Amino acid sequence: MKLTRVVPAVAAMAMLAACSPTAGTALVVDGQSVSEADLTRMADGCSQILGQEIPRPDVVKILIMGHVFDGLAASSGQAIEDDQLKTVAGQMLTNGDAMAGDPDCGPVALAAIKNQMLAEVDQEAALAVLKGLDVQMNPRYGRFTPGEDALFATTGSLSVPAADAAE
Repeated sequence: MKLTRVVPAVAAMAMLAACSPTAGTALVVDGQSVSEADLTRMADGCSQILGQEIPRPDVVKILIMGHVFDGLAASSGQAIEDDQLKTVAGQMLTNGDAMAGDPDCGPVALAAIKNQMLAEVDQEAALAVLKGLDVQMNPRYGRFTPGEDALFATTGSLSVPAADAAE
């Protein structure tokens, strides 16, 4: 293979790897990372249980909002145990018991319950936690924009990442 063919391919791979906080990372929230492989397992696990595709960007957003709930709970000194969330998931979500009990879908199910519980809390407090989150998303899933009109920005374009469209 000629060197002139290898160099552009290596450069293209390096540019793609630079699109996320680290190569293979879908999301980092306050130091906790979710790899692309983990995200795929989560989305696929939930999709199998629900019988319909769950888009990966939706899973990313659900996980981020779950962290908002965790931040609110921590700031108020009220922690909710996973077992309690699993019970609520069984009552509130379609196939909630199966989702919450699945090792791949479980984190998404619990974050989805946390999302629903956020509707019941002080929205100003939730917004303060949201603005304080350290979130790094792979641009393919959009941009986290808590200070703007929309919480998550996308471009609607397959070729322009949301991070580029904002500039």
